[in-house]
Amino acid sequence: MPRAAEIAVIVAAACVGFGAPARTSLAGDQAAFEGLGVLTPGEISEAADVSGDGGSVVGYATFADPMLGLGPRAFRWTRGTGMVSLGVLGFGFFGSAASGVSGDGETAVGLSGAAGFRWAPPGPMTSVGTLPGATSAFARAASFDGSVVVGESGDSPTAVAFRSLSGGPPEPIGALAGGNGTSSATDVSADGSVIVGQASSALGTEAFRWTSSAGMTGLGLLPGAGPGDVSRAASVSADGSVAVGVGTLGTASLAFRSVGGGALESLGDLDGGDVYSSARGVSGDGSIIVGESAETDGLAAFIWTATGGMVAFEDYLASEFAIVLDGWTLTSVNSVSADGLAFVGAGINPQGLSEAWRVIVPAPGAAGLLVLGGLSAGLTGARRRRA
Repeated sequence: MPRAAEIAVIVAAACVGFGAPARTSLAGDQAAFEGLGVLTPGEISEAADVSGDGGSVVGYATFADPMLGLGPRAFRWTRGTGMVSLGVLGFGFFGSAASGVSGDGETAVGLSGAAGFRWAPPGPMTSVGTLPGATSAFARAASFDGSVVVGESGDSPTAVAFRSLSGGPPEPIGALAGGNGTSSATDVSADGSVIVGQASSALGTEAFRWTSSAGMTGLGLLPGAGPGDVSRAASVSADGSVAVGVGTLGTASLAFRSVGGGALESLGDLDGGDVYSSARGVSGDGSIIVGESAETDGLAAFIWTATGGMVAFEDYLASEFAIVLDGWTLTSVNSVSADGLAFVGAGINPQGLSEAWRVIVPAPGAAGLLVLGGLSAGLTGARRRRA
């Protein structure tokens, strides 16, 4: 899920979005790319997550407050409202950033200052609370109806993964054997029954999968990993069957998937540049995985399917749907909707600034367009993963 999680939140912002998003639409409006705009003209934004139907997008955008200066602000975007600030907790001196949205699009979660927040229309955001003895928390993801929120609570580097049920206080979800007890929950399935993240273990830092029956279980490391290598789960499919993330092999970092709690499978990376890829999102049934990878010219967004492998997302859009980006560079797909038809992420707009974006593609078979699972049929010459 969401790179807004890594943004340092430092200043407050205002509560209203400015400007209308630019839209590029081809193929008879059946597929469309659009920039989602910013909160302050000339500033930046990034989309972290998208609802199950693609209609609600959350993330962060910088805002120039006349009293406090420039800082990040959590936003929610819909077609009807455009980009709107979700506000801040308290006086807002440390800003806010949204990292996740519920599948129904009604609940946003994230970080404001040192507090995890939950927001539902019409607002304001409220604190998710902390674990006993802790002074901080980070809410990272929510279930389909927003009733289950997951994240971590505690002062770094001693934070512990939690879940919060129906607005109740955070509850720790356990630890992995051989570690120091620290952990972070990064995503949760639609029904709240499966949670993924990373935790300290006998292997070092290891991706985990949690269920109420089995508790927290380690997913291991990538095949061939050695001392010092790590794995981190970033997202789980809505049905809970597939976890995705990133693992290391020495100096290389590679996106992975784990099916049904099984061993990690490397997804490879795109040609050129460092050996680097990181999976950030996965569709509802686990068939589509998205993220970022290194190319010769820098970071590039990718899409992965079992039949097509890893392909540069821009090539996929051009070859499958004739979407022309008109000066945009897409650096990461941070999330894909459960139905696999909406993608959001980070990119550089024609003005050279980071701006949140969304792509909508038609359902498989619409207007004779190729289905997502058949990428290999229509991507001759596209940038693919290394063998």
